[in-house]
Amino acid sequence: MLKAHPRGFGFVVPADESLEDIYVHRENMSTALDGDTVLVRCLPPLPYKHAKGPEGVIVEVTRRRSSQVVGTLRKSGHFHYVLPDNPAIFQDVLVPDDALGKAAVGDKVVAKITKWESKHLNPEGAVVKVLGPSGNIRTDIAAVVARYELPKAFPRAVFAEARAAPETVPPEEIAARRDFRDEPIVTIDPKTAKDFDDAVHLHREAGGRWRLGVHIADVAHYVPEAGALDQEAARRGTSCYLLDTVIPMLPPNLSNHLCSLRSRTDRLTRSVIMTFGDDGILQRYDICRSVINSKRRFTYEEVQTILDGKKGSRFAATLKDMAALAGVLRGRRRERGCVDFDVPAPKPVVGPSGEVESFEIERRDDAHGLIEEFMIAANETVAHHLLLKAQPTVFRVHEEPDEEKLAEFAMLARHFGHDISTAPSPREIQRVLDEAQGAPEAYPLGVAYLRSMKLAKYAVENIGHFGLASDAYLHFTSPIRRYPDLVVHRSLDARTPRSATAREELEARLAQAAARSSETERTAEDAETELRTIATLRYLDRLLRGKRPPVLDGIVRDIKSFGLQVSLVDYLIEGTVRLSSLVDDYYRFDRHAKRLVGRRRRKVFSAGMPLKVRLRRVDIFTREIELTLAAHAK
Repeated sequence: MLKAHPRGFGFVVPADESLEDIYVHRENMSTALDGDTVLVRCLPPLPYKHAKGPEGVIVEVTRRRSSQVVGTLRKSGHFHYVLPDNPAIFQDVLVPDDALGKAAVGDKVVAKITKWESKHLNPEGAVVKVLGPSGNIRTDIAAVVARYELPKAFPRAVFAEARAAPETVPPEEIAARRDFRDEPIVTIDPKTAKDFDDAVHLHREAGGRWRLGVHIADVAHYVPEAGALDQEAARRGTSCYLLDTVIPMLPPNLSNHLCSLRSRTDRLTRSVIMTFGDDGILQRYDICRSVINSKRRFTYEEVQTILDGKKGSRFAATLKDMAALAGVLRGRRRERGCVDFDVPAPKPVVGPSGEVESFEIERRDDAHGLIEEFMIAANETVAHHLLLKAQPTVFRVHEEPDEEKLAEFAMLARHFGHDISTAPSPREIQRVLDEAQGAPEAYPLGVAYLRSMKLAKYAVENIGHFGLASDAYLHFTSPIRRYPDLVVHRSLDARTPRSATAREELEARLAQAAARSSETERTAEDAETELRTIATLRYLDRLLRGKRPPVLDGIVRDIKSFGLQVSLVDYLIEGTVRLSSLVDDYYRFDRHAKRLVGRRRRKVFSAGMPLKVRLRRVDIFTREIELTLAAHAK
C-alpha cells in the first residue's frame, strides 16, 4: 500500500511485514494516490547515493483505495478544479463545466476521477456530491465522513433485525441469570454520553477485601452471530465520534436503548465479579450472565465533585471506596512496569450555528481513573480466564516501543530539563512524566512518548500488552461500540475446539475479525483526530480575525533550521515561529545542541522554553499555524 507524503514522494508498505518500506520519488509515483495498492519495481542501489532503505518505481496501480476525492471546488481562469482535502493527494482534479452538477466555487464536494492517462497530466473528474459551503463545521464533518468512507445509514435488513428485539426483559430471561438488581450499581460516563456499556458496584468486605462487580451490556444477546446486525457491526468495527456527531456501530434502538445500561431500568449484562485483597491482588473471580438495574447515572464531573467533598451523595462512601481501590490497582500496575500518564485531549465545542463556539481541554481526574482501572481489571480477568480454558479469542496486543523514537523522547525530556538515559526503562519514563505533570511540557512530552509507542492492535496470538505491562489483555467492556468486545463475549460461551482442524478454522475466522477491527479502529481514530484538528484551527482562525487577537502561552517543543516549533499550551496544537520573524537579532541554528543563538545579544531559544506568542496565519487546508513572538508582533 502506498503512503504518500504532502511533499510529493511516498513509501510503499509491502504486504509482507518482514520487508522494509520502499521509498518512491515524486517522479516515480506514476498515477498512484495515497492509500492505493500498487506494484513496485525496486531500483538497484547507486554507489554515490546513501539511502536508508530500498527505492522503487510504481509500475501499476492494482487497486484504488477510492476513485473519489473530497475537496473544495475552485476556479482558475476558465478551469474548475477540486483541491483535495487530503494533503497527501497533491494533484488537483480538473472538472469540466458539464461535470460540475450544482456545485459552486467554494463548495466542499466529492469528485469521482473519470480519467487519468499520465503522471504528467492532472486527473479529470466529475462532481458526484455537494457537501455544503466551505468554512462550516457541519460541512467539515460531512467531508471527513466522505473522505474516510465512514458508513452512515444502516441497511434495511439491519434495522428490521434490530426492531425485532423485545422492548423489555422477559421474566424467563431474568430467571435464567444471576440477579444483581438489588445491588448499589451505578454508571459513570461523560455528560454527553448516550450509550452506557458498563456499570459498577463495590463492597468492602471483612479482612480488608474488596468485592468489585463490573457489569457489561450483553450485546451478544441481541446481536445473533452471522445475522445482518452482526455482519454490519463487523463491517463498521467501531463507533466513530466526530465532535457532537456519532456514527454508531449498532442501530440507535440497540446502542442508545435496549443495550444501554440506563438507570432504573432492567438490563441484561455479562458480569465479572472480582475479589481483591487489600494489596490489590486478585483472589477469586466469577464471570456470569446477569441482569442489573442501575441505581444512578453519574457523570465524571459529578463524581469528582463528590470525591473532592464539594457535593454530598448517598453513594459518597462507595465512590470514595472505589477511588481507593482504583489507587491500589494503579499502584500495582506501576509496580509491574506500566507507564501511567495522562495526555490531555482537545475538545472543541460546536454551537447551534455550526461554529466552534468554545474550546475545552479534557484531563483525566480521579473519576476517569476509577472507571479506567476497573475496566482494565475486568479485561485482564477475562483474558486470563479464556487462556485457562484454551479458548481462542481476539486479544488486544501491544509491542515494545520503537528504540529510535524512544531515544527522541528521551532527548526531548533532557531538553526540558529532566534527567533520563538514552534508552530509558519504564520506571524512568514514569518518573519523568510524573515530574512533568501539571507543567507546560506535560503535553508535548506525553505526545512524544505516545509517538514512540507502536500501535496497539487486535490479534489471535497473545503477545501481551506493553503499555499496560500486562501479560494478557483483551477488550471486553465496550461491546456497544467495539466489535472485538462482542467477539470476546461470544468466546465466553463458545465450546473449546477439540480437534486441530476445528481450532485452525476458528482461529482463521477470529484473525480475519481482528485484522478488520484493527483497520476500522485506525480509520475512525484518523477521522476523529483530523476533525478535532480542523475544528481547533477554525477556532484559532476566529481568534485571529477578532479585533484583538489574544497573546497565547506556548512552549518550545523543538528547534529546526527554519524556526521554532511551539506547542500552544491552551489548545494542544503546534505552530511555527519562523526564523525570519525573529527580527531583533540574527540567529544561528546550532544543530547539535538543538537551539537558536543570537549573534549579537547571544539570546538563546531552546526546547522547553516558555514563550508568549500571537497568531500570524492559520491555514486550515495545510493544517499549519504560523506564530510570532508577542514582543515581535506588529
